[in-house]
Amino acid sequence: MTFRTTVYIDGYNLYNGVRRMYKSPDTPYEADRWREVLWLDLVKLSESFLNPTQALTIVKYFTARITSPKSKMDRQSDYLDAVSSLPKNQIIEGKYHDNNLVICQHCGKTFFVSKEKQTDVNLTTELLVDAIEDKFDSAYLVTADSDYKAPLKYIKNKYPQKRVYMEFVETNFSNILARLTYRTYIIKRDRLVACQLPDTVTMPSGYKISRPAKWK
Repeated sequence: MTFRTTVYIDGYNLYNGVRRMYKSPDTPYEADRWREVLWLDLVKLSESFLNPTQALTIVKYFTARITSPKSKMDRQSDYLDAVSSLPKNQIIEGKYHDNNLVICQHCGKTFFVSKEKQTDVNLTTELLVDAIEDKFDSAYLVTADSDYKAPLKYIKNKYPQKRVYMEFVETNFSNILARLTYRTYIIKRDRLVACQLPDTVTMPSGYKISRPAKWK
């Protein structure tokens, strides 16, 4: 029997997990080289999770487009365009808001910061709907955000035959999520390095997208 498998990736949690992994004193990786794994082939990474009984149905990647600065916007846009060409990959976008009011606890001054919105809601919705509509037999969730406790608990209780696996980036672990899933795994640097896109990605139209120089 082959198990239909969907992979759900919390893009910003993965991004921040990679930064934390490289900069952690508990890892041997060079802190200033964390960008070397950002040109990530999401389908290749997802396929590396699977065991011989599983077949990848789709990868759902949840993110939001940043609104500044332009250099970072351009790099993110190139990356999203590149991964949009991958088979079995779906990008589900939230929003990025610049008007989040923050009050400094030390000086009392107020200022606005940018913050990503809707990723957790979008991922939760897709995960629950796919479970209810029986679109997967097994699933992998790439995140360490404990906000996903509720949907995982629901699936575990309502659909015990469905197996949900956690994939945590090294140093980015959640005991809460681990207790609610069938099995947990750790993504280390070697796996991320092995799952990079080609330096030049050719789109179906023939347009070529190059890996950003800052991500080499």
